[in-house]
Amino acid sequence: ITGDVYFTSGVHEKRFTTSLGCDSTYKLNLIIKENSDTVIRHTACVEYYWDLAKEWYNTTGRRVIRIPNSIGCDSIIELDLLISPVNVAIKKNIANQLEALATSSTYQWLDCDNNYSIISGENKRQFNLIKSGNYAVEVTTTAGCVDTSVCFNYTATGVPTPYSKYEIYPNPTSHLITIKGNIQNLQAVRLFSLQGKLLNEYLFNIEAHSYQLDINQPEGIYMLQVLTDDGVQAFVITKQ
Repeated sequence: ITGDVYFTSGVHEKRFTTSLGCDSTYKLNLIIKENSDTVIRHTACVEYYWDLAKEWYNTTGRRVIRIPNSIGCDSIIELDLLISPVNVAIKKNIANQLEALATSSTYQWLDCDNNYSIISGENKRQFNLIKSGNYAVEVTTTAGCVDTSVCFNYTATGVPTPYSKYEIYPNPTSHLITIKGNIQNLQAVRLFSLQGKLLNEYLFNIEAHSYQLDINQPEGIYMLQVLTDDGVQAFVITKQ
């Protein structure tokens, strides 16, 4: 009626002169309702289901939705999500020691040959190998995420095993990995993510002394598991 625009709540008055020459007062009792903004911060290990959006997310990022709030205005809700996967890569430092690559975490080494039973007292990043067997490490991050590495095969005897004769190069690699050695003794080579997800499996049935694998994955660190007739060997591969 008045042509005015108001941005605040309150009683707004306007006086007019009627056609009869009398004063006319209009009163507007105005309530301005406000939108509400909310930020939710959450950390997940692998993926997260946001019930407000009814969506699963497996990547770090911010997501925003708008829903009506209790007074009928827009409620802007932002999800600040951090996906923090567990680094379960392990490497062999010296002839009889394994090391977990994850930092700022807790560790528990496991006996794969005994149904992944806990090895008492072995809860440091480094694990000294004493007897032959297959071993893995369970890593728990500060965010509470837990995952287990692939099993690493170790033979305590001084006799070289077939897989110890293999060479894997270049590492780091930009595309191809060459495996050099007794290829006939290989059963398969498996490529895993640091989260233990099987990404590719290469099967062998050739007579050669070397073979090239295509590491067709994004840049990052991966586990290469070599299966032979006599055991399993794990390598840490860096794709650049």
